[in-house]
Amino acid sequence: MRAGTGRFFEARAAAAYLRDEVFKLVAARRARAEGRRDILNLLLSARDPENGRAMTDAEIAANLYSFLVAGHETSAVALGWSLWLLAKDQAAQEEVAEVAGDAAIGPETVEKLAFTRQVILEAMRLFPPDAAIGRQPREDMTLGPHKVSKREPIYVALWRLHRHEKLWDNPNAFDPERFAPEKVKTRHRYWSRLLRRCCAHIASRPSPAIALRSRRISR
Repeated sequence: MRAGTGRFFEARAAAAYLRDEVFKLVAARRARAEGRRDILNLLLSARDPENGRAMTDAEIAANLYSFLVAGHETSAVALGWSLWLLAKDQAAQEEVAEVAGDAAIGPETVEKLAFTRQVILEAMRLFPPDAAIGRQPREDMTLGPHKVSKREPIYVALWRLHRHEKLWDNPNAFDPERFAPEKVKTRHRYWSRLLRRCCAHIASRPSPAIALRSRRISR
Protein backbone atom coordinates (compact mmCIF):
# COMPACT_ATOMS: atom_id res chain seq x y z
CA MET A 1 0.00 0.00 0.00
CA ARG A 2 1.31 3.44 -0.90
CA ALA A 3 1.90 5.94 1.89
CA GLY A 4 -0.59 8.35 0.34
CA THR A 5 -3.29 5.68 0.23
CA GLY A 6 -2.75 4.89 3.91
CA ARG A 7 -3.12 8.56 4.81
CA PHE A 8 -6.38 8.70 2.83
CA PHE A 9 -7.90 5.85 4.84
CA GLU A 10 -6.66 7.39 8.09
CA ALA A 11 -8.30 10.71 7.19
CA ARG A 12 -11.55 8.97 6.23
CA ALA A 13 -11.58 7.02 9.49
CA ALA A 14 -10.95 10.22 11.48
CA ALA A 15 -13.81 11.99 9.68
CA ALA A 16 -16.15 9.03 10.35
CA TYR A 17 -15.17 9.05 14.04
CA LEU A 18 -15.90 12.78 14.31
CA ARG A 19 -19.30 12.37 12.64
CA ASP A 20 -20.20 9.50 14.97
CA GLU A 21 -19.26 11.56 18.03
CA VAL A 22 -21.36 14.48 16.78
CA PHE A 23 -24.39 12.17 16.39
CA LYS A 24 -23.85 10.89 19.95
CA LEU A 25 -23.64 14.46 21.24
CA VAL A 26 -26.89 15.44 19.53
CA ALA A 27 -28.73 12.37 20.85
CA ALA A 28 -27.44 12.90 24.41
CA ARG A 29 -28.41 16.58 24.46
CA ARG A 30 -31.87 15.89 23.06
CA ALA A 31 -32.43 13.25 25.78
CA ARG A 32 -31.39 15.63 28.57
CA ALA A 33 -33.28 18.66 27.19
CA GLU A 34 -30.86 21.11 28.84
CA GLY A 35 -31.63 24.80 28.75
CA ARG A 36 -28.11 25.94 27.92
CA ARG A 37 -27.96 28.66 25.26
CA ASP A 38 -25.23 27.30 23.01
CA ILE A 39 -25.04 26.40 19.31
CA LEU A 40 -26.36 22.88 19.82
CA ASN A 41 -29.43 23.97 21.78
CA LEU A 42 -30.11 26.72 19.26
CA LEU A 43 -30.07 24.12 16.49
CA LEU A 44 -32.35 21.81 18.51
CA SER A 45 -34.87 24.57 19.13
CA ALA A 46 -34.76 26.07 15.63
CA ARG A 47 -37.98 25.97 13.62
CA ASP A 48 -38.65 26.69 9.96
CA PRO A 49 -40.40 30.11 9.89
CA GLU A 50 -42.76 28.95 7.13
CA ASN A 51 -43.93 25.53 8.30
CA GLY A 52 -42.62 25.22 11.88
CA ARG A 53 -40.64 22.06 11.09
CA ALA A 54 -37.74 21.18 13.40
CA MET A 55 -34.52 19.68 12.10
CA THR A 56 -33.90 15.95 12.34
CA ASP A 57 -30.92 14.61 14.28
CA ALA A 58 -29.15 13.97 10.97
CA GLU A 59 -29.67 17.59 9.87
CA ILE A 60 -28.53 18.95 13.23
CA ALA A 61 -25.46 16.71 13.20
CA ALA A 62 -24.58 17.85 9.68
CA ASN A 63 -24.83 21.51 10.69
CA LEU A 64 -22.87 20.98 13.89
CA TYR A 65 -20.18 19.09 11.98
CA SER A 66 -19.90 22.05 9.60
CA PHE A 67 -19.44 24.44 12.52
CA LEU A 68 -16.76 22.21 14.04
CA VAL A 69 -14.78 21.77 10.83
CA ALA A 70 -15.41 25.03 8.99
CA GLY A 71 -15.51 27.21 12.09
CA HIS A 72 -12.48 25.89 13.97
CA GLU A 73 -10.04 24.11 11.67
CA THR A 74 -10.12 26.95 9.15
CA SER A 75 -9.79 29.52 11.94
CA ALA A 76 -6.66 27.75 13.17
CA VAL A 77 -5.16 27.83 9.67
CA ALA A 78 -5.98 31.54 9.28
CA LEU A 79 -4.46 32.33 12.68
CA GLY A 80 -1.29 30.35 11.92
CA TRP A 81 -0.62 32.24 8.68
CA SER A 82 -1.51 35.56 10.35
CA LEU A 83 1.13 34.97 13.01
CA TRP A 84 3.68 33.93 10.38
CA LEU A 85 3.07 37.07 8.31
CA LEU A 86 3.16 39.32 11.37
CA ALA A 87 6.48 37.76 12.43
CA LYS A 88 7.96 39.13 9.21
CA ASP A 89 6.38 42.60 9.47
CA GLN A 90 7.46 44.64 12.47
CA ALA A 91 5.32 47.67 11.54
CA ALA A 92 2.16 45.56 11.43
CA GLN A 93 3.12 43.97 14.78
CA GLU A 94 3.41 47.38 16.41
CA GLU A 95 0.09 48.57 15.00
CA VAL A 96 -1.72 45.46 16.25
CA ALA A 97 -0.16 45.97 19.70
CA GLU A 98 -1.15 49.65 19.73
CA VAL A 99 -4.74 49.02 18.66
CA ALA A 100 -5.30 45.95 20.83
CA GLY A 101 -3.94 47.42 24.06
CA ASP A 102 -3.63 45.51 27.34
CA ALA A 103 -7.21 45.63 28.63
CA ALA A 104 -9.24 42.48 29.23
CA ILE A 105 -11.13 41.18 26.19
CA GLY A 106 -14.93 41.32 26.19
CA PRO A 107 -17.66 41.26 23.54
CA GLU A 108 -17.35 45.02 23.11
CA THR A 109 -13.56 44.71 22.61
CA VAL A 110 -13.80 42.43 19.56
CA GLU A 111 -15.62 45.02 17.46
CA LYS A 112 -12.83 47.51 18.13
CA LEU A 113 -10.07 45.22 16.79
CA ALA A 114 -10.49 46.60 13.27
CA PHE A 115 -6.82 46.45 12.23
CA THR A 116 -6.43 43.00 13.77
CA ARG A 117 -9.28 41.78 11.54
CA GLN A 118 -7.60 43.44 8.55
CA VAL A 119 -4.46 41.40 9.27
CA ILE A 120 -6.48 38.19 9.38
CA LEU A 121 -8.39 38.97 6.18
CA GLU A 122 -5.15 39.75 4.35
CA ALA A 123 -3.61 36.52 5.64
CA MET A 124 -6.63 34.60 4.33
CA ARG A 125 -6.29 36.34 0.98
CA LEU A 126 -2.67 35.24 0.66
CA PHE A 127 -3.17 31.80 2.20
CA PRO A 128 -6.87 30.86 1.96
CA PRO A 129 -7.84 28.11 4.45
CA ASP A 130 -9.91 26.46 1.71
CA ALA A 131 -8.13 25.68 -1.54
CA ALA A 132 -11.21 25.93 -3.73
CA ILE A 133 -14.96 26.50 -3.90
CA GLY A 134 -17.02 23.91 -5.77
CA ARG A 135 -20.33 24.37 -7.60
CA GLN A 136 -22.50 21.91 -9.52
CA PRO A 137 -24.49 23.25 -12.50
CA ARG A 138 -28.20 22.41 -12.45
CA GLU A 139 -28.26 22.17 -16.24
CA ASP A 140 -25.90 22.24 -19.21
CA MET A 141 -24.50 25.74 -19.59
CA THR A 142 -21.90 27.93 -21.27
CA LEU A 143 -19.40 29.76 -19.09
CA GLY A 144 -17.42 32.18 -21.23
CA PRO A 145 -15.89 30.10 -24.04
CA HIS A 146 -16.45 26.82 -22.15
CA LYS A 147 -19.37 24.41 -22.43
CA VAL A 148 -20.11 22.83 -19.05
CA SER A 149 -22.23 19.73 -18.55
CA LYS A 150 -24.62 19.54 -15.61
CA ARG A 151 -22.69 16.43 -14.54
CA GLU A 152 -19.40 18.35 -14.46
CA PRO A 153 -18.44 20.15 -11.22
CA ILE A 154 -16.86 23.60 -11.37
CA TYR A 155 -14.06 24.62 -8.98
CA VAL A 156 -12.79 28.13 -8.29
CA ALA A 157 -9.12 28.04 -7.25
CA LEU A 158 -9.03 30.60 -4.44
CA TRP A 159 -5.23 30.84 -4.35
CA ARG A 160 -5.17 32.03 -7.98
CA LEU A 161 -8.16 34.30 -7.53
CA HIS A 162 -6.72 35.94 -4.41
CA ARG A 163 -3.41 36.64 -6.17
CA HIS A 164 -4.79 37.71 -9.55
CA GLU A 165 -2.98 40.75 -10.96
CA LYS A 166 -6.21 42.18 -12.41
CA LEU A 167 -7.91 42.17 -9.01
CA TRP A 168 -5.12 43.24 -6.65
CA ASP A 169 -2.25 45.71 -6.74
CA ASN A 170 1.04 43.96 -5.89
CA PRO A 171 -0.95 40.77 -5.14
CA ASN A 172 1.87 38.78 -3.49
CA ALA A 173 2.61 41.46 -0.89
CA PHE A 174 1.24 41.43 2.68
CA ASP A 175 -0.77 44.66 3.06
CA PRO A 176 -3.56 44.69 5.70
CA GLU A 177 -4.63 48.14 4.49
CA ARG A 178 -6.34 46.41 1.54
CA PHE A 179 -9.13 45.58 3.97
CA ALA A 180 -9.52 49.03 5.51
CA PRO A 181 -13.28 49.82 5.69
CA GLU A 182 -13.17 52.55 3.05
CA LYS A 183 -11.44 50.22 0.57
CA VAL A 184 -13.72 47.25 1.27
CA LYS A 185 -16.78 49.35 0.43
CA THR A 186 -15.53 49.86 -3.13
CA ARG A 187 -14.72 46.19 -3.76
CA HIS A 188 -17.04 43.55 -5.19
CA ARG A 189 -17.99 41.05 -2.48
CA TYR A 190 -18.75 38.14 -4.83
CA TRP A 191 -20.80 35.35 -3.23
CA SER A 192 -20.19 36.48 0.36
CA ARG A 193 -23.29 38.68 0.19
CA LEU A 194 -25.58 35.73 -0.54
CA LEU A 195 -27.96 34.33 2.07
CA ARG A 196 -26.41 30.84 1.81
CA ARG A 197 -22.85 31.92 2.45
CA CYS A 198 -20.55 29.95 4.72
CA CYS A 199 -22.11 29.48 8.18
CA ALA A 200 -18.69 29.95 9.77
CA HIS A 201 -18.38 33.45 8.31
CA ILE A 202 -20.12 34.88 11.39
CA ALA A 203 -19.74 32.05 13.90
CA SER A 204 -15.95 31.86 13.78
CA ARG A 205 -15.08 35.46 12.90
CA PRO A 206 -14.24 36.71 16.44
CA SER A 207 -12.00 33.80 17.49
CA PRO A 208 -8.91 34.52 15.32
CA ALA A 209 -9.03 38.22 16.23
CA ILE A 210 -9.18 37.41 19.95
CA ALA A 211 -6.37 34.86 19.68
CA LEU A 212 -4.19 37.19 17.62
CA ARG A 213 -4.72 40.01 20.08
CA SER A 214 -3.81 37.66 22.96
CA ARG A 215 -0.63 36.41 21.26
CA ARG A 216 0.93 39.62 20.08
CA ILE A 217 4.43 38.96 18.82
CA SER A 218 7.42 40.75 20.28
CA ARG A 219 10.85 41.06 18.70
